[in-house]
Amino acid sequence: REKAQRIADAPSTAVEWALPEGVEPPELADDDAAAIRARLGFVPTNLQRIHRYEGRPGVLEVYPLKRAPVEERDARRRGAAGAVQPWPTTYWLVDAALATRLAALEERGWVGRLERRLANADAATQSRADAAHAAAGTNRWAALTEEDRALADARGWST
Repeated sequence: REKAQRIADAPSTAVEWALPEGVEPPELADDDAAAIRARLGFVPTNLQRIHRYEGRPGVLEVYPLKRAPVEERDARRRGAAGAVQPWPTTYWLVDAALATRLAALEERGWVGRLERRLANADAATQSRADAAHAAAGTNRWAALTEEDRALADARGWST
């Protein structure tokens, strides 16, 4: 809580976007940037859209790849090396109230319950779940520029 307050109280700093050419960053109001920084400690430089919840940033939609100079990477961080990295999160929940509500459901075992329910569901339900999973991958792939698709193929990230 103290860290979030320090971040929120810090002077506004401009975001240095790291999106590929042709991909536009969102309009980012100072209060939205402050809210995101208070929750995450930073504004993702691959941010594409802000989905609002009750007037606040609720969910961030981010570009599937993250661009950052190698020297800016934390040496302890796992993952692929290089200036362009796969970014695992498409939708990032940043609203504290929503996160608290979701955490309460997780704490009560709802993730496991739903996983078990799906595992025991009829074939049509499992097929719809598989289709939804495939669609998420297709949507991530479609979000990439042609150059980034070629890069992902060359690095073996598309399989």
